[in-house]
Amino acid sequence: MRNSFQIWINAVCEQVRFRPDHRSIEFELRDHYEEHVRDLIRLGRPRELAEERALEAMGNAQEVGRALDKVHKPWLGWLWEVSRFLVLALALLLAWKIWNPDSYTRSLADRTWDQLTWSVPSSASRGAMDYLSLWLASGEPEPYCEPYTDIPLPDESRLQVPLILWVETQDVFHDNLEGLYQRLEITADGQSLPWGRYTGDGETPLESGYWLYGPAKRGWTRCCDQIVLVLDGPPQRVEVTHPRGNWTLTAEWEGMS
Repeated sequence: MRNSFQIWINAVCEQVRFRPDHRSIEFELRDHYEEHVRDLIRLGRPRELAEERALEAMGNAQEVGRALDKVHKPWLGWLWEVSRFLVLALALLLAWKIWNPDSYTRSLADRTWDQLTWSVPSSASRGAMDYLSLWLASGEPEPYCEPYTDIPLPDESRLQVPLILWVETQDVFHDNLEGLYQRLEITADGQSLPWGRYTGDGETPLESGYWLYGPAKRGWTRCCDQIVLVLDGPPQRVEVTHPRGNWTLTAEWEGMS
């Protein structure tokens, strides 16, 4: 009966015009046939009789084949094959771009990485606005460095104190947060800190007591920014307020004085 079933399978596949699907059709029909044979044997039928009855239950090969041909249409099958080829080609192209990246590709990869690795500690203070949520945590104070050098200045008593700010927006295109940061009001142990390295005349450098933007990691809807405070000594408590957003975030340093 196994040869009879193979003849039946061949007759079914002759009706299906899209030949690449013949193998999967045969696998599916054979699985159904053998399961029926096992059920009949469990009911006490001899194997030969079970195979005969199972084959009869499969139906007329030509009718089954014509029904399957309506499902496995050639144009759909070839469309699927072409789409598989295009997906493979796209994957190879992306792999090549990753190994040989230009600046745009690196930017997309960096954004995706920063989006996926975004993580907020449970101790962070939280605030929210209509279109975004924010978290703030304290960083480790370090000796002051001139911007863009990362080299501490000799005999420098000032500290740069990082605040880590996590931002999650609801809009993937809401990328410009400059307006948000420029409205911030920051106090360190009750002392109000202005934004920027210069006083109102734009010429005289401030020795200490101000804040700057720090390096940022920007994802698609998530980013991790830094606010760097320049102070004479380590703070105990910092408050970051957005007057229009009606929220205040706090950061504290244990054991600092």
